[in-house]
Amino acid sequence: MVRRMDLWAWIEDKREALEKDGQDRLADLLYSFPNVALSLEYAKFDAMVPEALALARAHGDPWLEVYFRHWDLQSRVFGRLHGESALRDAVSLVDFSHGPETSKCPQSVCTVQDLAACYGVVDGPGYAPERIEVTRETLSRINPDWGCFNCISSEHAGALHDAHGPQTALDFIESQANEHFELGSDDHDDFCQRTRIEMLSELGRNEEALALLDKPIDRNDDPSKALMRKTQRALILARLKRFDEARDGLPEWERWKSACEFYGMWSNTAVLLVRAGSMPNDGELGGILRAMCERLDANGSVRTLFEVAVRSFELAVERKSAWSARDALRMMERALPRLRRPLGAPEKFAACGKALSQLQLPELKHESPEALLSALGEGELDAETDLPLLEAALARWPDDAALIMNFVRALEAVGAEGEALRVIDERVRVGKVDAPLLHRAGKLLLQSAPERFEAWEASVLEHISDPVLRAVTSYWRGARALEVERRDEAIAAFEKVLAVDPEDEGALRWLARSLLKPGVDLTAAKRALELHARLEALDALDASDGWDVCTAATIAGDWARVRTVAKSMGMEPDEGEGPIDEAWARCRISIDTADGTDDFPALRTGPVTARIRSLSYETSERSRFDDEWVFDAQPLNEGPDDEETEGGHRWLYRGVFLRTKSTRRPRVFVGESSALDEAFEKKLQSADLVWTDMSEQQGTIELLSAVPSSIDDVKLAELVAPLSVQVPEE
Repeated sequence: MVRRMDLWAWIEDKREALEKDGQDRLADLLYSFPNVALSLEYAKFDAMVPEALALARAHGDPWLEVYFRHWDLQSRVFGRLHGESALRDAVSLVDFSHGPETSKCPQSVCTVQDLAACYGVVDGPGYAPERIEVTRETLSRINPDWGCFNCISSEHAGALHDAHGPQTALDFIESQANEHFELGSDDHDDFCQRTRIEMLSELGRNEEALALLDKPIDRNDDPSKALMRKTQRALILARLKRFDEARDGLPEWERWKSACEFYGMWSNTAVLLVRAGSMPNDGELGGILRAMCERLDANGSVRTLFEVAVRSFELAVERKSAWSARDALRMMERALPRLRRPLGAPEKFAACGKALSQLQLPELKHESPEALLSALGEGELDAETDLPLLEAALARWPDDAALIMNFVRALEAVGAEGEALRVIDERVRVGKVDAPLLHRAGKLLLQSAPERFEAWEASVLEHISDPVLRAVTSYWRGARALEVERRDEAIAAFEKVLAVDPEDEGALRWLARSLLKPGVDLTAAKRALELHARLEALDALDASDGWDVCTAATIAGDWARVRTVAKSMGMEPDEGEGPIDEAWARCRISIDTADGTDDFPALRTGPVTARIRSLSYETSERSRFDDEWVFDAQPLNEGPDDEETEGGHRWLYRGVFLRTKSTRRPRVFVGESSALDEAFEKKLQSADLVWTDMSEQQGTIELLSAVPSSIDDVKLAELVAPLSVQVPEE
């Protein structure tokens, strides 16, 4: 066996070496990359991948390339269930990571887990023998005290489950946990915990599973793990017939729909809740399951696709929705030939086909598209019921623009976003598409399938010659860039749109918003004000624009305009003429630092300004305390849950522009704690010193202070005697 290797120590060593070599961005990515990978911010993460790989390759360090490619697969395979779509990359990485330059890289073992998991995502039961073999071979090469012993054991247990059932998998986990525990590990119950809980639940031992899931273990769950624990808990509660708790604890679909990893458990829980009468079997649920199927199909998570499609089909039949049942059957049909081993799937498909034959689709009796749309518009909207009629009408009148748009909207409403995109793409390929339909496609791609954007853009540019229509792709490229904080790319894209259509209201608004993101300067702020003036001339300003005008005017120093706009939005700043500098409310400001992005306590001083009240420092000679930042008024966090938590809630805003820089510097006071009596504290306060305890033990204290520029170090030493004054370390 290979001796134990610390999987993370080399990263810290590498980071220090990169910082000394001036490779600050690459050093920062070593920590931020895995954090974002597990944060469920997939668009942001995907935007980081090309940069990270390019920097690693330019630096000539293959270990770093293994590291970044491994975390890319962790996000795609584990978080988003990329199976067929990631398999080639997973195989390639295993080959690359076991070459002469990379075989000793600690993450080379992790790449085997990535590959085994990828096969499991494609078809877990179908690839079970291969997964068992590859994970068994890897476990034979490592010791139980390796960090990845847990991960590889979990993959092996999952494969054993798919081949031989939950009891075999659970027995294996217990055996591995004992080996791990014998070497001094204190996390026996946390070893392969998710898989262990899953096996217990499948064996009907749900009380044990829930007790283990709820056991207080010292952990710091990342967002991905926290989501899965919440979903797993809901499923176990449903199996325990605690249906109300299960329903209330089930993660919100709209918020987490990009995290495909929870689809299987979520859909399983939903079926149990419907059967118990605790969740309605309606078109909304059908839309969720259909959207799951489309994403699983695109990612190549074939076995899970088939299973979710079966659930979708059965519920559609129960609510007598022939269109949805037929659509689910199509999804099952797409999965069948891609399964590694059928394992009863063809028989299930045949039974569902027989059940579908007993349902009837409504007949189209309208004489024109207008007559149909008028009839559909008279009643309450029911996209699931309307779709068969719209589909039949489109077959009869394929070029009717209103019919096409309504059909696309209905597809979106039932979660068939991929089908909606296919319909629009067909129109693009024959050159029969208008701007509203193209914008519909751009929005859909941004929301549900950003990985397909490049192909859509290429198709539009290939088949459409109208410059205004072609510019729609630039519009959504800009929106996509803005979402993942690529400010310069967003600005360039929106400028392209305005070069073709200077009065495009959306491009005017989003260009202004792009200009005001971190990196904004006085020139950009004035340009944003000019863009808003153009929107005002078009009578196109909306409520959200007021905040952007406040931001731009604050940076530009146009305080009269800030006051006017603030009052129009219900705020009451002072009546002066200069800067607004009041004490409004406590908040937090997110700021880009050398170590990534940090949040700092602050006091809101105006509509979009806040003064930092944190004693952390930027350098040993400059404190951030009293820095005044202009911020983006769109909060980064959610509001308080209830009135009880409202008092302690602090809004978090993104700082975009440092308006005034603090002249204070940080200093540390060290000495006996008895010196810090009431009289001494008053003396420090009278000198405008602020401080915070850094440590206090055995009669000694260490205080971090922000010192005004009017007090030099000589005067400071006299002021704080008998404490000694020290400069903080960089």
